[in-house]
Amino acid sequence: LCSSTPLDWPISAASEKWWQRGIQSGSFSVSGVIMAPVLQKRVIVAMQPIIAANGAKDGLITATIDASRLEQSLVTSGVRRNAAVAIVNGSGDVVLTHEGRSLPHFDVNAGNAKVAYAKTREGTRWMYAAAPLYERELFVVYAEPVDQLMATSVRQVRINLILPLVALVMASLAIWLGTTRLVLRWLD
Repeated sequence: LCSSTPLDWPISAASEKWWQRGIQSGSFSVSGVIMAPVLQKRVIVAMQPIIAANGAKDGLITATIDASRLEQSLVTSGVRRNAAVAIVNGSGDVVLTHEGRSLPHFDVNAGNAKVAYAKTREGTRWMYAAAPLYERELFVVYAEPVDQLMATSVRQVRINLILPLVALVMASLAIWLGTTRLVLRWLD
């Protein structure tokens, strides 16, 4: 392992699952969140295999992305208070999120470029959409709880139904008062 950070001991990542997957992919790939042995931080590793002239796999070029910085950028992204932005892997498990709230397992195929629904273990229903970040290995998911998302729509529908009824009652009252006054004045 070659690093810009000085190493106190030799490190080999050759036995790590993410390294093996990167070598086997034959093309650019991205790991999930792992603990970097050199940095002692949670990172995501981007990998590009090195292929020798004879076609043999000769190693990987890697770049690490600090997971905490990525999480911090999600926090400062201006997401609505009730919403959640998460990075999930291809199987729908949350890799990174901007908060510690319990999020459901997301079916990234169902939510890819369309609205889908998921439920947490606690029973909260979420409406979400997913977009691939790279080659269907990582996805960004935007989700909101259905109850909170639809609360504004339900309130608007109630207002739209009640307002005409209130207008009808007020118009009837005005007609009744006007007619009663005219009739009573005429009789006096």
